[in-house]
Amino acid sequence: MGLVAFATGKIREGGAAAMGRPGVNELRRDAAGQVVEADAARILEAIAVARRRARVVVVYHHNHDWEPDMADVPDWQRTFAHRCVEAGAAAFVGHGAPVAQGLEVHRAAPLFFGLGNFIFQTEKPQGAYPAEAWESVVAECAFDGGRCVSVRLLPIVLNEIGLGGPSDMTTRGAPTFAGPKRGGTILRRLAARSTRFGTRIEIRADGEGQVLLPRA
Repeated sequence: MGLVAFATGKIREGGAAAMGRPGVNELRRDAAGQVVEADAARILEAIAVARRRARVVVVYHHNHDWEPDMADVPDWQRTFAHRCVEAGAAAFVGHGAPVAQGLEVHRAAPLFFGLGNFIFQTEKPQGAYPAEAWESVVAECAFDGGRCVSVRLLPIVLNEIGLGGPSDMTTRGAPTFAGPKRGGTILRRLAARSTRFGTRIEIRADGEGQVLLPRA
């Protein structure tokens, strides 16, 4: 398996990698809001190299350039995710916005534009984030011959208040499985956001979900 990771937005001055300096693999956007092609070419080449060396390549994008409604998938990110798949990625995984965004399947590759939070130990006060920032899913993908053949979705919830009370930040935001009732609610919201991309999610009685992938 190969992994190519990069980030967009809120990267401190001097934090990006450069010749002779380690740092963040940055995907910048230009004044028109499109990805900087020099960055895009570097990342796509890394994906192509990884694909020559590994059967499955996962691309990971930490994105902080959100839309006004942070549940919306930015068009530029979606376009670049497609390019990543066409360069050899078997899955595209996004994170950054604190809510789960819709998902798409492109050329058999699942595109998780934003999976929301998994562990969320923010020091911001209770109520600073919407309730759904404390709900998400774990995606379990199976691959065969370099192609994704199944995607299982396991809904999770995170405790907004630490076990020791509002001042307990060390145990705040830890994930547990949601259970059938709340899990169904989380999956229905994710399914609704995914319909824009033509993606269907089957919600089971036990509160788990299955992405309906196209046939080979």
